[in-house]
Amino acid sequence: MEINVNDFSTDNIDPTGTSFRGYLKVSYADLVKKLGEPTDDFDDCKSDAAWNIQWNDGMVATIYNWKNGKNYLGAQGLKTEDILIWNIGGESIPEPNLTNPVEVDRLHELLEFSKILKDNSKLSFNEIYFSNVRELWNDENV
Repeated sequence: MEINVNDFSTDNIDPTGTSFRGYLKVSYADLVKKLGEPTDDFDDCKSDAAWNIQWNDGMVATIYNWKNGKNYLGAQGLKTEDILIWNIGGESIPEPNLTNPVEVDRLHELLEFSKILKDNSKLSFNEIYFSNVRELWNDENV
């Protein structure tokens, strides 16, 4: 079955079982334009906004900020409208030779105006995170 990435739902999607898969750089306004308002179903201690997406084949993905907004950092955190770095969550376990899990590739296609950041499993989480953050903030295309 061929999947149309634009054939998805954001209504009443259960994100249970999803976990971190990568990052993307896209504005909050562009996410709202493409996906609608964020869901109320997220960890409001560590996140400020989240979207749960399910395609017609049942695959679920999430987009959320993590520990960079006001809910986690208080006055030092970013306003939701100013967040540009978002985490991607998904259910599938990627094949060893794939650069990105399927959810990441689908979200990149769906959010044509975003930038997907590649992960490197040989680096620690902090090395990946901070190298990707540096790359994102230096990128003038978004």
